[in-house]
Amino acid sequence: MKRKVPVVMLLALSVIFIGLVGCTCKKPQWQAVAMGEDCSGTDVACTMNSSTPKPGLCNSEFEGKTAVCWDGSKYKGSTECFGTSAWCTYKTTPAKSCTGGGNKGVVYECK
Repeated sequence: MKRKVPVVMLLALSVIFIGLVGCTCKKPQWQAVAMGEDCSGTDVACTMNSSTPKPGLCNSEFEGKTAVCWDGSKYKGSTECFGTSAWCTYKTTPAKSCTGGGNKGVVYECK
């Protein structure tokens, strides 16, 4: 007579295996999706002294959302982020909807 392994036990073993081996899951990363664009409102954070988004702010919770960055020369935003000219703002607006703002920069999407 064959014994059947309960589904719960298989699921538990799978979780333990992934924990031991490590997940090969793809982590989201910032990708430039538009040049010379912006959208107003929905800002939730800013980082200064860099014209590229901070990698740690692109995570599974922020996936599909937007960062707009300015380098202070080709793309000049306001100086809302502590007076710096090179900076990024992070928005809850989906990247594909990030249009029509007044401070044209580089739009990145967390994906």
